[in-house]
Amino acid sequence: MTHDPRTGDAPDNQDHSATTPSAVLDVVQTLYTINQHLTKAENIHAILMVLQGTLAMDAATLLHITSDRISRAVLLQEGLAGDESITARKLDIPYEHITALPQTVTFVDVSDKAADDISALAVKHGGHSHIVIPLADQGRVADILVVVYKTQRAFDPPTRQLYEMFANQASMTMQNRRLLRESQTGGIDYERQFHVLETLNLLANSVGVDTDEAGAMLATMKTLVEATGADHAGTVLIEPDGKSAFVRSEYPDQGAIGVPIAVESNPLIDLLRQEMGRPILIEDIEHDQLISPEVLEPLRALGAKSVIIAPLTVGGELIGSVGLDLYTLERKFTPDMVEMVDALTSQLAIYVQDVRQRRVEALRFEQTEMIDHVINRFRTLNLVDSLLLEAARGLQEMMNAKRVAIRLGDTPMTPVDQEVSQA
Repeated sequence: MTHDPRTGDAPDNQDHSATTPSAVLDVVQTLYTINQHLTKAENIHAILMVLQGTLAMDAATLLHITSDRISRAVLLQEGLAGDESITARKLDIPYEHITALPQTVTFVDVSDKAADDISALAVKHGGHSHIVIPLADQGRVADILVVVYKTQRAFDPPTRQLYEMFANQASMTMQNRRLLRESQTGGIDYERQFHVLETLNLLANSVGVDTDEAGAMLATMKTLVEATGADHAGTVLIEPDGKSAFVRSEYPDQGAIGVPIAVESNPLIDLLRQEMGRPILIEDIEHDQLISPEVLEPLRALGAKSVIIAPLTVGGELIGSVGLDLYTLERKFTPDMVEMVDALTSQLAIYVQDVRQRRVEALRFEQTEMIDHVINRFRTLNLVDSLLLEAARGLQEMMNAKRVAIRLGDTPMTPVDQEVSQA
């Protein structure tokens, strides 16, 4: 029984289908369909329709909540799925509660056990489980989509990943539409906004489905330098342990790949974590307190004088940054450059998340194949010694270990213990 990305329920029969190529293709096809429809979405209503037609087909209703900066009011704009009781109205939810929401998708298995305003609204509309999808723009939650189920659900990992990818792409669509609206009404800003949209389109054409993480980063850095006329661009990725980071991509090549960047006690990283929706402009790296000595040295070696640093986030977590560099103080960053860095970094985050998801699915499939192979080898064996030998060999292959030892009972280790060692 393969996973159906349109439902939040985990299948009752948990077998290896989630790691088979057909299951992976189902996820990829769903993502392709979502992206195809979102590129045509003209407004938030159209995005809501895409959500209903792809991932939330079996939801009881969908809610669209928005916050107004000027009036500081929280509004319920509309609902779908035939719920005629939903009318546009002001909600009794403090404005600060919405702006303080995390910019990540929230999955609530039991709605009435969650003590927050959105959960209370979901329960009011008959919800037993719900999903909160924040759509962020310019560093703040601008709109919230709530998927309400009238039966309790258990949201499995593939479903969660699809909703997270939908939120990222929908936020990008909202940003692009905002840029287009501004370009149509801004007069002087028309050319600048059009340039951003044109550049995003060029980048999308240069990154294919099979592009790996390094290729996506290089294509983004190259597009960024060519679009802004800056001297250099680079990507820093934080290691999984969160204690170290390294330059993983740059354009043009200045030999900086692999250069370590301090993470701990780094004021710039700390600020990026606080302001994950905003690029940081450093006009003079020699006289800015955000640039620690550990960071200043690599920038000096590169020849940079001014930098724009944008946070690279996936699933609400800071995984690195994108930097745009100028080599002379005479040149100044313009608003066009800042906006371009912001837009292309957001797009890169989507590419990185997609690539990592494909990598996880491929790894699961490889592990399943390896386990099946070991089980098949066991079936041909009868002797305990042979079984132990095959078990050790299988563990060694799965864990890529140099040595595996299996000890039975409480007897001390002896040379006759079954083990496998690589030459």
